[in-house]
Formats: sequence, structure tokens, C-alpha cells
Amino acid sequence: GFKSTLLDGQMRLNGAYYNQKMRGLTTTVFIQQGGTILAQSVPGGSINSNGLEFDLSYAANDKLQIDLGVAMDFSKFDEFNVGNQFTEGGDTIVGGQSFFIMDGQDTRFSPDLTFTLGMSYLIDMGEMGTLIPSVQMYYSDEYKATNAPYFWSNQSSYATIDLAATWTSENGLYQVRPFINNLTEELVLTEATVFSRSRAIVDYNSPRTFGVRVSRNF
Repeated sequence: GFKSTLLDGQMRLNGAYYNQKMRGLTTTVFIQQGGTILAQSVPGGSINSNGLEFDLSYAANDKLQIDLGVAMDFSKFDEFNVGNQFTEGGDTIVGGQSFFIMDGQDTRFSPDLTFTLGMSYLIDMGEMGTLIPSVQMYYSDEYKATNAPYFWSNQSSYATIDLAATWTSENGLYQVRPFINNLTEELVLTEATVFSRSRAIVDYNSPRTFGVRVSRNF
């Protein structure tokens, strides 16, 4: 990796490359035991993970600030089996348990590309203080929310936008910040799992939210 300061301190640019292999992973299977279902951890395999990350912070002038972050992740299973909790699908049957063979497949929550872009601008209003409007944009490639290849755990690529404006009084004692998060109300899968062999459960991000934060410095 590297860290750098450029343009007489106006720009900061950092980057890193990583490459690792994780062995001895475990996975969870569900076993019928009498009138209930038991979860059991069993050997699962290994993962090869590598990627690139960059972040840039640029003060274009004394008013405009630009921040950029880029991450490329190419994590894949080297050898990995994950139990199939349904009666259909699966690649093989071992001891009555259906398994998916995930060798060479993407791991969950590992989009190939994500990036963020943030911009803010300082407006000096003299005795009325300062106002800093800002926008934050985030993009993610598609990913899956489970290691098993269930169709309902796939998240397509998406982008979100957050807006805010921060007013600060001239003496710095008071601050007011109205904001809107997830402006376009994107629906994003944050978790997917299976309970008791047949219940598929998913969670999503927050919808569009807005509000005002007021603070005072003492």
C-alpha cells in the first residue's frame, strides 16, 4: 500500500492491494433431531481473497472539497460446500444432507466494485455564519447475501444519494444540519438467511429518511 500528500497538501491519495487465503472455514447445516431442528458447524473449506482499494481527498480551493473512494474485491471460494436447507436444488447429497458446491464462486457481500463520491462547498455568509451543502453518492455492483446460490438472496447493482446542509453560527456555538438519506429510496438487501429448513428471511436497508440535527457547543 501507499499513502501520499500531493499538490502542496491540497490532495491526499492512498491505495492498497491485498491478497490472502483463509483456510479451515466452517459452514452450518441443519439436522432433523426428533421434533426439532439442530444447527451444526462442519468443515466448509477455504477462500481466496484479493483486491484493490483507493481513497482520494482533494481540496480544490478554500471552499470546494471532493472525496472519492474506490474498492475492487475479487473474493472467491477456493473449496467450499454449503448446506442446502430446501428439498430441491443442491449439487450433491451426503448422508441425506443436500449441499451446494461453491468452488470458484463469489463469497457473499463481495461486490466486484464499489465507490463513493462526496462533495461539499463552503458558503461564507458573514455575520450570519457559514453554510456547507454536501452530497454523498454510493455505488455497488451486484452481490449475493448468502453463500448458497438462492435466487432470492441476489442484490442487483444500485446507487444511493445522501444530501445535507450544515449551518454554523458566526461564533461557532450553534449548528443546524437538515439532511435526506437515500434520496431515491433504493431498496437494498442487507441480510438473507434460512431458519428451520424452509423459512427464507431477508432484511433491507432503511427507506428515504430525513430530519434536522441541532447542536450547541459548550
